[in-house]
Amino acid sequence: MFNKEKLKKIRKENRLTRKELAKIADLHLMTIASYEAGKREPMAEPLRRIAKALKVSMEDFFEDEEPIEIKPLDPIVEKIKELAERRRLNLPKSIYPLSLFQEALGIADTEVFTNILLVLAKGKIIELVPVFPCDIKQGMKVYQVPGLGKKKYYSFTISQ
Repeated sequence: MFNKEKLKKIRKENRLTRKELAKIADLHLMTIASYEAGKREPMAEPLRRIAKALKVSMEDFFEDEEPIEIKPLDPIVEKIKELAERRRLNLPKSIYPLSLFQEALGIADTEVFTNILLVLAKGKIIELVPVFPCDIKQGMKVYQVPGLGKKKYYSFTISQ
């Protein structure tokens, strides 16, 4: 939804009066005033002109909506749970060994997999969880992730 306060704030940040903005955007002064007063909402073309005049995106004039909850890893997590159950692994809630993650993704190349991990962690889709050497059980596959400390091993958790 269009936010009149954002329009006013951005205009003021650009140190423009309503009259100056109207001139630059090739709109009538009363049009700008009615948008800022909340009496009218701009159509696409006038909003495009205003955004261009203020050197911002048209999206900058709208309410910050609740982010749509996207869980792109849900199918992978289900596959991990299935693999863990098949192997009779007792995993802590929502913390998964990277080896199962790698297997669920079907990526054999460890370097490629590590790069995917780093991208997912930077995008805050997953959180890499340090695993201490004393917690590593026999046969458990863990990873050292370059750039995150060579003396640490990691599992991961979904951070959504």
